[in-house]
Amino acid sequence: MLMMKFHTFYTTDLPEYVYEFHKQLHETLKVDVEYHCINLQEDERYKNHELPGYAAHGDMMDEIIQNAGDNEVVCFLDIDCYITRPFVAKSTYNIVKERKMFCGNAQNISHNFLRNNVYAAASCFMIHKQAWIALGSPSLKYDELEGYQDVFIDTCMELSMRANETGFDYMLLQPNGFDQMPAMSLGPLGLYGKGTHYPFSWHLGRVSDIEKNQEEKVLLVKTYKNLVSGDLIGPTYASSKLFVDNSGR
Repeated sequence: MLMMKFHTFYTTDLPEYVYEFHKQLHETLKVDVEYHCINLQEDERYKNHELPGYAAHGDMMDEIIQNAGDNEVVCFLDIDCYITRPFVAKSTYNIVKERKMFCGNAQNISHNFLRNNVYAAASCFMIHKQAWIALGSPSLKYDELEGYQDVFIDTCMELSMRANETGFDYMLLQPNGFDQMPAMSLGPLGLYGKGTHYPFSWHLGRVSDIEKNQEEKVLLVKTYKNLVSGDLIGPTYASSKLFVDNSGR
């Protein structure tokens, strides 16, 4: 019987503690994670690529979903995303398996005209193989939007776009809050930011910048220590746009 297992991508230039925190926490929580590491400097496929990390991440995801069994649910988890409530994750996995659908953390591309296109993002994502087939077996890799310069379809975003066009059933895992300002608009759903809290996960966001930002590093370390100690964590700021003290956008 297939059980819930997450696939996590990271690169060799990531600080070692980011990988170690992720691995130690999920071992403590008894959440099964398989890690996929790539050296972008040595892999010929990405040496001259404009966005090598995005490309390699998408290629890994495509390979895994293509090779999955017909009744398998494939799960992905970013290296800066922690499972916070394993029992909720498992319940969600069972729903995805039973209904042959997909789900993911709600996210958007907030800096261009696609900002209202909220989608199930790769940070924490589950998909039944039959859902992927029903939607035309698209690549999960990021892509440029045809006819526009520097406007991208993000990793996994194509699936939500196709589901919206066809009425295919899926779930957005909506945030209830976040830990650091500035807040970003999540289209009509509210706000999110660094350290976003989702129903069963916590996502730092853009971990590649962590060594340049001491506040983000402190936040990651603090969150890891709280979770590995068995503490339930809550957000500093609420996601609702009704709260005026969240206006630091």
